[in-house]
Amino acid sequence: MTDAVKVDFALQGAGWADCRLEIGLSVLEMKGVSYCTDALGDLVRVAALIAAGHHAGTLSFDGEPREWRWILERHWSDDLKGVEPGLRIRIFGFPDIYRHAPESEGHLEFEAVCGPDSFALAVERMAESLWDALGADGYAEVWGAAPFPERALAGLKAVLGSPEKTTA
Repeated sequence: MTDAVKVDFALQGAGWADCRLEIGLSVLEMKGVSYCTDALGDLVRVAALIAAGHHAGTLSFDGEPREWRWILERHWSDDLKGVEPGLRIRIFGFPDIYRHAPESEGHLEFEAVCGPDSFALAVERMAESLWDALGADGYAEVWGAAPFPERALAGLKAVLGSPEKTTA
């Protein structure tokens, strides 16, 4: 298990973003994430759930029409250091998000294990960086759909015990 987690979410113009997930040596680049789902908001909310101790969470990014389905599940590893909580992250690719295909029909594009808080902190850093760069109005102008997930980020920060920044 590694705690080296990095999440990037780069807005690429009206309603489009690229997302990169890096856990240790495992990397997945999701290019062409669409505004048809609240991709950033969903990612921040699932990170808050995991940080709060929830066992599992899922979210989907829409690639018009493809889907990247994230499945996050806590698990425990027992080694010489003792029992350690881990977070298994799998991302499956599907050709059409609107089919709502079962997991068994997807193609496993990414799988890695990290610490639950390491994942949540990486998401927090990424979202905070977007907020610092764009603010609510700049994000809305570029993303063009769902507003910046201010409440979700505040919730994630509260669960992690991070200091609250002034937004607005």
